[in-house]
Amino acid sequence: MRRYETVFISHPDLSDEDVEKLTERALDVIRHYPSEIFQVQQWGRKKLAYEIARQSRGSYTLLDYAAVPDAVRELERIFRLDDKVMKYLTVMTEERVDFEAVRKALAEGNVPARRYGEEETAEAGAEPVAEVQTAGVEGDEASQEAKEA
Repeated sequence: MRRYETVFISHPDLSDEDVEKLTERALDVIRHYPSEIFQVQQWGRKKLAYEIARQSRGSYTLLDYAAVPDAVRELERIFRLDDKVMKYLTVMTEERVDFEAVRKALAEGNVPARRYGEEETAEAGAEPVAEVQTAGVEGDEASQEAKEA
């Protein structure tokens, strides 16, 4: 199983009970598949950086869980169909989940700061470096030569 974080922004006109029902529906979708939910955080209503569907505010919710990729696909399908969800974003944070380490960190109040792909650089003592890889893109060599010149 992989570890994911999903943040979704729901319509600001929803009551707290409606946001809770929407969150429970999302959790039910995740629970339908082999999964484990680590934490759910209601961040409340916040001002958006830009308007979404003519709304300047939204209610933010974070879901931290481990699941199979099919669960994420179904969750995002449900979000796309639901008019109450204005935006959502799912990020895979770990390729393989160590359940005991996550439970221990959450029990101690420490949320693991490590993200997918950073463990190798952290162990080597180097700072994480973002790499951009372009492969098989037509005209890629020309743009590389232009940058080097």
